[in-house]
Amino acid sequence: MLESTDCVGISSLPPSPRHTPPPPPESPTAILLRHATAGHLQEAHETLCRYMLTQTPDPTTGRLKLGLFCDSIKAAIANRHEALVSYLFSMGIGEPSLYVWEALEAKSTAIFQVFLDHGWDINKPLGRNKAPPLGYVSNDRALTEWFLNNDANPNATCDWDYTPMSNAMQCASLDTINLLFTHGADINHGQLLHNAVIREGPEEEVIKLVDLLLKKGALIDEIQYQNDPQTFGELEAFSLGTPLHYAAEMGKEMLVSHLLKNGANQHIKNSKGKTVIEVAPHLKFSDVE
Repeated sequence: MLESTDCVGISSLPPSPRHTPPPPPESPTAILLRHATAGHLQEAHETLCRYMLTQTPDPTTGRLKLGLFCDSIKAAIANRHEALVSYLFSMGIGEPSLYVWEALEAKSTAIFQVFLDHGWDINKPLGRNKAPPLGYVSNDRALTEWFLNNDANPNATCDWDYTPMSNAMQCASLDTINLLFTHGADINHGQLLHNAVIREGPEEEVIKLVDLLLKKGALIDEIQYQNDPQTFGELEAFSLGTPLHYAAEMGKEMLVSHLLKNGANQHIKNSKGKTVIEVAPHLKFSDVE
């Protein structure tokens, strides 16, 4: 039997060391992502093969489900590892049209070439109301040239008549815009003058662009989408107007004056039935009174 004195000091004994469980094994998705980020093609191949050996094909398609590895493609694109991107596409992990935004961020012609090699349609719009990819590189002369040399069409459009030229009106240099015109850009596609007048930056530069478009035959009094009944019907609630309407709404006094001097009609009503003076009553100068 223990005596009371036998228990003295038991509570002060050092605690027994706790067992720390080992960390869980790294998942295949994490391993592949790590190799894709670093550009380790052989290691990525070995990782993917090991994973595929443990999987059963989908009974309907007969293919393995590899969508869980999509972040690895994004990482390979972001780090411009074109060989790895090509390998992952060839293994059936997604297809180029799913990763165009990532490629646009990477700004790598080598990555875009991989996309083309795997069947990418360079002229496919990026959405129902978004232009094809050429429009999103028009602020980069070298990329614009590469796209044009690979059959990108400056007139390719989406449902709402946004073309690469529509985007170029707002972000490309005049030099690049002229390059696009030499490659077949059409003044009658893309609502170009309407997009040009809302361009940010010095009004003097916008006026130069407007003059270029007018010389090429842009219609100064055309209401946006007036010749596209379907789109007009969808968007008329958003006050579709003439280029003069938009310039006035943005308070661009120099541009408004310039459009009027070139014959713009201030009495035309927009899709909400308002004239330029009615949409921009804050403009207090004789040209719009």
